[in-house]
Amino acid sequence: MAQTNKQIIESYKVENGITGALNTYSYWKAQGYRVRRGEHSRHRIMIWKKVNYRKENERGEMENKSRMILKEAAFFTREQVEKIEEK
Repeated sequence: MAQTNKQIIESYKVENGITGALNTYSYWKAQGYRVRRGEHSRHRIMIWKKVNYRKENERGEMENKSRMILKEAAFFTREQVEKIEEK
């Protein structure tokens, strides 16, 4: 049975001894953080991503479809980000 993204990330954290937060750039940004200058992702994890596409059905009509694929994503720890200060 396939694991969820949360399970994949938690397993990765346990295997690599990470105890704090581990999130993608877009997650940190949405929470009001930015990656510190000079930092690069130290953690690359294969997670599930939904891909949308269009396909012609048997009647010749275009249908919207989607499927899940495994895609490598870059993750950052709390130590690699800083709160964005409001001006």
